Amino acid sequence: MHTTYSKWIWVLPVLIILVGIGGIPFAYAIGMSLTHWPRFPGESITFVGFQNYKNALLDPTFLNSLRVTFTYLVIAIPVEFLLGLCFALALTNIKFKARKFICSFLLTPSMLAPVVVGVIWKLVLSSYSGPVDFILEKLGIKSIDWLGNPKYSLPSIIIADVWQWTPFTTMILLSGMVALPISPFEAAIVDGAGSWDKFRYITLPLLKPVILITIILRSIDGIKMFGLVQVMTQGGPGNSTNVITYYIYNQGFMYWSLSYASALTIIVLPIVIVITTSYIKIAQLKLIK
Repeated sequence: MHTTYSKWIWVLPVLIILVGIGGIPFAYAIGMSLTHWPRFPGESITFVGFQNYKNALLDPTFLNSLRVTFTYLVIAIPVEFLLGLCFALALTNIKFKARKFICSFLLTPSMLAPVVVGVIWKLVLSSYSGPVDFILEKLGIKSIDWLGNPKYSLPSIIIADVWQWTPFTTMILLSGMVALPISPFEAAIVDGAGSWDKFRYITLPLLKPVILITIILRSIDGIKMFGLVQVMTQGGPGNSTNVITYYIYNQGFMYWSLSYASALTIIVLPIVIVITTSYIKIAQLKLIK
């Protein structure tokens, strides 16, 4: 009895902090989403129930932002993972001192703020003075409006995101590979297994927990992407890069529809939970097999 009481003494402050940091703002957002928040002085707060949620589900721009966000995730996350896996495998075959130097250099893009990365890639992809179009023109290829054409705007955002976050996935996967036990690989060598067999039957199965963490972290962070879009395209042209976080930001702070923005935020939460839970379930099934 005394031991249980002592445990609660230590846990209770942590619970209070967690509720204060996460629970109270979340409850406040739910309450705000059920009201019409005044836009102008003198207006009163009115209760509207689930009207904001109904409006969101019938809002074509919001549904388009979900589609754009999902498209970005489906393309960017696998590319970052596959590139990170290839780079991590290459780095495991390099001597420790050289690997340490390369990793320090490789991590530079991930250490930059998204706004800085957005400015860099906006300059790189500029159709007037950017090096990409300069090289294309020298090759006899017509200049491309990377950020002003709906056909290329989202791929341009994805390229910038891959450039920034592939080093992050590389470092996590490399850390997992370095920590793998040596004995299974030694046994495989004795049995005459080749490099591909060792990678497929030993490295990948042992690395699955690390892979799961990598994909979950990048997916959650990808859903929150804002800085690149804000700097490079402002959601355009024609809502082609209007991801969900940028749309919520505009509704809340540009149009001052705080109640509607709160409802959109609450709607996005279960989407994040479903994505994360799906990854975990799939990984558990694979690990059991």
